[in-house]
Amino acid sequence: MEPLQIRKLFRLSEYEMAQLLDITETEWSHAEAGTQQLPEMAAKLMAQILGYIDTRDDREKAMQRTRDVNLAVQRTLRELQAKNEYQLLLMDMRVESARQRVATRAKRHISAFAITGFGENKTTVRKLIESVSEMFSMDDSDLITIESQLILLQLKKRFFASELKKIDTVLRIKNENGSY
Repeated sequence: MEPLQIRKLFRLSEYEMAQLLDITETEWSHAEAGTQQLPEMAAKLMAQILGYIDTRDDREKAMQRTRDVNLAVQRTLRELQAKNEYQLLLMDMRVESARQRVATRAKRHISAFAITGFGENKTTVRKLIESVSEMFSMDDSDLITIESQLILLQLKKRFFASELKKIDTVLRIKNENGSY
């Protein structure tokens, strides 16, 4: 069986096939075009994968297997999406908590400054400036880390939604066409 036929059997893109075999998309493209052989480990993995497929299966069994895989992927994506939503909620609470800590400390330092004033005492001013600088450097880095994690979770959310949309579309089209 040729690489292109194998990829089409699994209904994967070149990128997805390369990911499955742990090779680059370019390596897969060359193998599919017949200009290069698959790397040894990828060829062994492909043989193992194909070993699970009985080529004498009729079309109906192969389609049922594909449908089962699509449904399993759909279930997994929905579970990951639910976990991601929960993580987003927790991260939103952490971000808000960190922001409140920064605001509270800033208010305390500003109040202390307003009470003591500059006056003639340079030591008090220096301590105040060091204290404010330290407060912002500690809390800002914590806040930045948390906000970065929040952004990553939001990107994962978009990715899961996109992948689910693809799977849902495939399943809907196959059901409408009677392919399943």
